[in-house]
Parts: sequence; structure tokens; C-alpha cells
Amino acid sequence: MNKTDYLEQKILEHIFKGTAYTAPSTLYLAMFVAPTWTPSTAYTVGQFVIPTTYNTTGPKRLYRCTTAGTSGTTEPTWPTTFGATVNDGTAVWTEATPGIEAGTNLPPEVSGGGYSRKAIAAGTGWSAITDEAVTDGGKYVANAADIDFGTATADWGQIVLALLMDAASAGNALYYLYVDTAKTVQNGDPVKWAAGALKIAER
Repeated sequence: MNKTDYLEQKILEHIFKGTAYTAPSTLYLAMFVAPTWTPSTAYTVGQFVIPTTYNTTGPKRLYRCTTAGTSGTTEPTWPTTFGATVNDGTAVWTEATPGIEAGTNLPPEVSGGGYSRKAIAAGTGWSAITDEAVTDGGKYVANAADIDFGTATADWGQIVLALLMDAASAGNALYYLYVDTAKTVQNGDPVKWAAGALKIAER
């Protein structure tokens, strides 16, 4: 998972400005949805999509409509630079990472259907700090146990983004993660993140 602007600011203030920052005793995993892009479709400003190749060749990114319009008959070449734009028929898409990092432009969070954010306690909720098996070193922690959202009692939509929040509702995002595989959750589906699925690394 990647740090948000909010957490980066708090770390810098704490280390270099001496501003106290008390880490939350509990974090909450929140999930967000977006559909897959479709051709010849009317989109409005603020809607999000993922590429049709998200689960295969990628890119594993979200794109936000910043000029309303109708998508083209063929899929655009999606940019992979943070905040870059691409024309698509009469619509324009913007790579969404800067807004997600800032917490200012997020896709819809799952709502209803038995969904609620799931708590992960500091300490026992996380693995021991472990060395990364990569050439540039670093250390990581991961969720120590399964995070079980239970069974959906309505369709939730296509899960594409996860955030670690500091509150059970609203609050501030601390880390974000584009999921490896976008997953459409339907009524009756069990939803669970396996132990170790949320990996937070520092290098």
C-alpha cells in the first residue's frame, strides 16, 4: 500500500517540525468501486472507470472523467503518468492517483448490502516488521489475520480500490491500494481479504 498526502504530511511535521502525531489505535479497511470502461457511453464529470485490461495486462489504475462526453468506439491508450489526461471520443479522462493520494477525488465507497469498514487493531492486527526480499531493501508489515467483510446482502459493485482509514466512517485516508484483481461483488458473495494481502512497505 502507498502513503497518502495526509500521512506524509503528518510524518514530516512530526520528524522535522516537532509536531506531535498520535497514531490511531485502530485502522479501518474501506473499499471503493468503479466500473470497467465501455465504448459509446455517456460519462459525466466525476465518474471513474478502469481499463478493460485491468485484470490482465493493465494498467492497474483508475481514471476520472474530467470533461463530460461520450466515449469513443475504441478504447483509448490509458496514460500511466500521475494526473495525465487522455481524450476519449468527446470525453476526457484524467489518471486519478493524485486525487486519491490527496483524498479529494475518490470513487464511491461501497454502501449498503451489509457493508461496513473493518477494523484492524494496531499491534496484534499486523505481522512482525519483516525485511523485504528485494534488491533495494526495506521492511514491511502485513495484516496478520483474514479481514472478513461477511456476505454481501446486495450487489456491491466492482471493487477496485482499498484505503486504510483512521475512522470507522469519514476520517482520513492513510494508505491506498489499487487491488490486483478487480472483483465484482454480488448479492450472496462472501468477501474476505486473506492474511498478508495488505502489505505496507517502507524503503
